[in-house]
Amino acid sequence: PLNMQALVAGGNIIEEVIKPLGIEFEKQHYIKDIKQYCDIYIPSKNAIIEFNGDFWHANPTKYDRNNLYESQKRKVSKDNIKSEYCKNNGINLIVVWEGEYRENKDDVIMKIKNKITSL
Repeated sequence: PLNMQALVAGGNIIEEVIKPLGIEFEKQHYIKDIKQYCDIYIPSKNAIIEFNGDFWHANPTKYDRNNLYESQKRKVSKDNIKSEYCKNNGINLIVVWEGEYRENKDDVIMKIKNKITSL
């Protein structure tokens, strides 16, 4: 199922951070090496922004990683593969958690903007 919070967050990040910086980006970019999509890819910064729903991606600050549903285990496994791929290929991975965005939207947007402009 679609995570509406992630879609809203993604739209806000695009409108409030990426478009004002005037940098090109791709939504739902396919990473063929790992057969996964990423939420936003910024080629000029070699960066990926992922919006992780707290439940589906089992936010470690909210869920015990030893007591997850099968769907969460699968998602966490895929997240780990994507994270390792980024690390091994020099890709800057920026992860935004649903709860953090919901609680501190302005801070999260500022952190992303600062991170992108520093790359």
